[in-house]
Amino acid sequence: MLRCWSLVLAISAGPLLACGEGDDGASGDQLIENFSPPGGGLVWTCPDGTVLSLTSDISKQSTLCLGIDGSECRAPGTPGPGDAECDDTSFNAFKGTCIEEYFSCFQPSGTCEILDNGNQEWSGGALQDRNYMGFIASYFASGAQEPCVTATLRDGHVSYSR
Repeated sequence: MLRCWSLVLAISAGPLLACGEGDDGASGDQLIENFSPPGGGLVWTCPDGTVLSLTSDISKQSTLCLGIDGSECRAPGTPGPGDAECDDTSFNAFKGTCIEEYFSCFQPSGTCEILDNGNQEWSGGALQDRNYMGFIASYFASGAQEPCVTATLRDGHVSYSR
């Protein structure tokens, strides 16, 4: 199967795409996040087999832009969902990709607050639940009773399911 990698280099104006054969471990409608490939960063594999390999910095920026970063909500001065920086693919490598599309159901907006239980709640109503039914993260759209995306830890990577 043909695989494509998006490489973000410090000297580039944006992501560079390279393609090759590979086995990503993704199955069905799963999005896979692998940690620490050679050189650091993260490798994301979409359900269609598209592979994005990102440096740690751009991966962090991109997860903040989607509102899916599990380690922090949104520090003052840090771009997040809806901010102009997040429309720039040299800042947000997920812009226009299968990863952005995968989380499109979540739609966080406004300010974000980390609750006492560790959940992240957005003023627009979206919620990232860190404890829902044993998942490491569950993403709820505003007003939803069930998550639109869930995350589990499997074989050293995070597997997202819809």
